[in-house]
Amino acid sequence: MAPSHVSRSHKQQLFSVAFGSTWFGRWGYTFLRGSYGVSRDTYTTAIESLGSHPLTEVEEIVEKYKKSLTPLECMKDLLSFMLQMRCGTRGRKKMDLNKDLWTVYDKVLMRRKNHVQTILNCKVFCKEIPLRQMSAECLTVTFVVRDADDNELPGMVGCECTTLPVNDVADLKGRVTRLIQDTYHALSNFTITEMEGEGTDELKENMWVKGDGADMDCNYVAEGGRGWLVTCICGAEDDDGEDMVECDTCKKWKHIECLINDGFKLEDNAGFICLECTTPRH
Repeated sequence: MAPSHVSRSHKQQLFSVAFGSTWFGRWGYTFLRGSYGVSRDTYTTAIESLGSHPLTEVEEIVEKYKKSLTPLECMKDLLSFMLQMRCGTRGRKKMDLNKDLWTVYDKVLMRRKNHVQTILNCKVFCKEIPLRQMSAECLTVTFVVRDADDNELPGMVGCECTTLPVNDVADLKGRVTRLIQDTYHALSNFTITEMEGEGTDELKENMWVKGDGADMDCNYVAEGGRGWLVTCICGAEDDDGEDMVECDTCKKWKHIECLINDGFKLEDNAGFICLECTTPRH
């Protein structure tokens, strides 16, 4: 029996197929990157393939809604009509509509799990927000983070933040401290101990600060900034936030889920050597 409730995860997948974009597209968010090596093209192909699928497997559902003014020719047409209809429906009618949505999901989407999984593996979306026109009195701060030996730290991606108007070096010091703490997780407890021009009112175009409180052992230095070398069988070449394990020999990281799907048996507190390192070389 089909459930009368459609979960959030299911609705996100149905929405993507129906409207050709992420669930968050209504707020202007678009694809940024996927997990497990999913690219923008792979994501788009999955949505288009499911959306253009014929309705032969759910003809009994189409029969119920064919009197609508909206032509129902493919899966995208049917789902977009049903989801829009669902917004203005309550009570028993909504329960029946949810059951029909679940039937479509079960008979069509779940039989094409590769495409569905591709959509599920896309969790990072972005929205482009145009910069506000700031007055000449406001200051834009560009960060470049270096260690005590003046080496730029890996993973500490430079970024720009716009502050409120500043009056002097002391005022700038407080604002920059808060910006650094808010920008980098590893520097959330950072405090400035020394700043160029401190004790004067002279603001320069390039100024340095020194301080304490950096947690460089933190696992969240920055996105993709843990220095991991990722070469997984799914095609991923960067830390995408999914659970991984490191090969004890080559020090390359692999997705745990990909290894399990490929037949590896991983045990807790046991070493791991990848297939490349266990295969004899001739």
